[in-house]
Amino acid sequence: MANVTRATGSHQNTSIFRWQLTDEAPTGDPLSAGDTDLSDRSVQVYGDLGGGTVEWQGTSDPALANWHVLSTTGGAAATFVAAGIKQILESTLYARPVLVGAGNADCSVVLVGRKPSRS
Repeated sequence: MANVTRATGSHQNTSIFRWQLTDEAPTGDPLSAGDTDLSDRSVQVYGDLGGGTVEWQGTSDPALANWHVLSTTGGAAATFVAAGIKQILESTLYARPVLVGAGNADCSVVLVGRKPSRS
C-alpha cells in the first residue's frame, strides 16, 4: 500500500492528504472516519499514470471491505485517466485512491477538504 501523508493547510479547518501511487504500491492507505469528515472535498491527480486509471473509492464497511468508486458532484465516476481535479460527492467512513491497469506508473494523488465549522 502507498502511505498517506497528512498535512494541515494554512487555515485551521483545511486538511490535505497525499499519496504516491506506483505499480508496486497501487493502493493508497485508506483515510479513517475522522479524516473523511470533510466538506468541499476535491481530489487532484498528476504525474505519470502509466496508461492506467486512478479510482477514488469509498466504503462505510468497518471491515474495510466492499469498496466502490465514488462520484463527482456532476454524477460521473470519480476516476482519472489523465491529470485533473474533481470534486467528490459522497461522504463515506473510509476513502482511498487505487491505481488500476497501469504500467510503469508514478503518480501523486492529493485530497483537499474543509472540516465543517462548528458553532
